[in-house]
Amino acid sequence: MRFLIRAQAWLNTSDRVVAHWLRAARDALLGEMPILAGGTALFAIFAVVPTLAAAVAIYGVVADPGEINSHVGGLSSVLPGQVVAFIAEQLERQAKSSSRELGLALAASVLIAVISARGAARALIDTLNRAYRVRERRRPIVKLAVTIAMAGGTLVGLMLMFGVVVALPAIFALLRLDGYAVVQWLRWPPLMSVMFLSLVALYRFGPSPRDLGSDRHLWPGAVISTVLLVVLSIALSQWVNNVATYDLWYGAFGSAVIILLWFYLSVIAIVLGGFVNAELERHAGAPAPERSMY
Repeated sequence: MRFLIRAQAWLNTSDRVVAHWLRAARDALLGEMPILAGGTALFAIFAVVPTLAAAVAIYGVVADPGEINSHVGGLSSVLPGQVVAFIAEQLERQAKSSSRELGLALAASVLIAVISARGAARALIDTLNRAYRVRERRRPIVKLAVTIAMAGGTLVGLMLMFGVVVALPAIFALLRLDGYAVVQWLRWPPLMSVMFLSLVALYRFGPSPRDLGSDRHLWPGAVISTVLLVVLSIALSQWVNNVATYDLWYGAFGSAVIILLWFYLSVIAIVLGGFVNAELERHAGAPAPERSMY
């Protein structure tokens, strides 16, 4: 009898959790979030080229041009082939540059990337404010500092993930461990850890300050978004490589369209995690947030 009571309580709790998640998904996907996500993705794509240039400048300092294609091959499992080819071309060009050219390219690329990513960070902050239904109460200078910090943190996170996906296979090859199949999966735990911690920080400091009650409300959305980002990236890669014909549709713009689509889906996943966290906060005893002005 006691077992049945506990089972019923667990089912009731599970039903409430599922209801919260479904409500969050409805609010995120059926409202204005897809449009806002498109705007955020458009801002983000302006930061792609300088960010990539900064990453390849760092990688090019220590890279052997003859081994670049084999190192970048690890990206093909999570990114479409056109994007991987573009990255490989940029890597090879940077690796063949002189040290002075690489240093200047790195400094310029990081500066331009931070400026470009600030627009995407500001759009993402506004989108998360709507998800959490809070007004922006920070002073303009504080919000500017937060957007710059988010932009810089995003660049660092992208470079870390880029290094995990590309550099780890090179390290395994140097240690002569690349022949083991299990080694190829060792890149995923650190990659997903970087993504998870970045999302927790985003949900904590991105929206306008609010009374969280507990930081544990940040974790469910971060977990969901991390899993969605990996699944969507792999699914998009397989779909583009095996089904879609973007090159025939868009010609030379095919790679740009694919990158924009990937950013759009990624922003949707991140915003969905914010909606899940906001829904859990509202129904877990945390004070109700202030309604948005929008």
